[in-house]
Formats: sequence, C-alpha cells, structure tokens
Amino acid sequence: MWQRGPNGWALTPQKCIKNWTEEDKAFLASYFQKKCMREGSIAYGAFCKEKLVAFSLLETRPLGEQHAYFNLLGLFVTRNVRGQGLGTQLFQKACRSTQAWSKAVVPLREPR
Repeated sequence: MWQRGPNGWALTPQKCIKNWTEEDKAFLASYFQKKCMREGSIAYGAFCKEKLVAFSLLETRPLGEQHAYFNLLGLFVTRNVRGQGLGTQLFQKACRSTQAWSKAVVPLREPR
C-alpha cells in the first residue's frame, strides 16, 4: 500500500491473509456491515449459486482538497474463482460509481 510518511510517499508491505477462518470472515462481515451503515460506504458483490464469492467495499465520502478521491476499502475474491475477471468487474463498478458521485459533488471552500 502507498502511504505518505516523513520522507514522502513509500510503498509499504501489508499483511495478506490467504486462508480465512470462519471467525475471520464473520469479523470482516460484521465490520464492513457496520461501516456501510455508519458511514455510508457501499458494497458490491459477486455470487455463484447464491454464495458470495467476491466483493468490494467503497467509501462514498469524497476525500482530498478538491473532493476528487474515494477510498476503496477492500476487494476480495475467493481463491477458486480467481482469474475469471470478477475482481476487475468489481473494481470497474466502483470506478463508475465514483465518476457519477464526483459529478454530483461540489467542493467545499473555506470562507474568506
């Protein structure tokens, strides 16, 4: 993940969990559900035979001085369905959403 530090931007390693336990999945589902309800984030999912196999979570609150950025909180694809383009489709859906939201956002300016 790119993070800004005292010496500028740097790519920092992040932990990647490859084998999620049922407890891990339950925790994340609860966390993301609360985040969506509390902060207005939105989730997109991909299903196979009524089972969630991929999802993304996107904050709907714009960031930055010009309100031009949105935070993609996560993009997860189950191992056995990787390579089928689900992650790409979910990412593109998130991008299209932010483009629509950006047009509706009027940047706030500080009073003079």
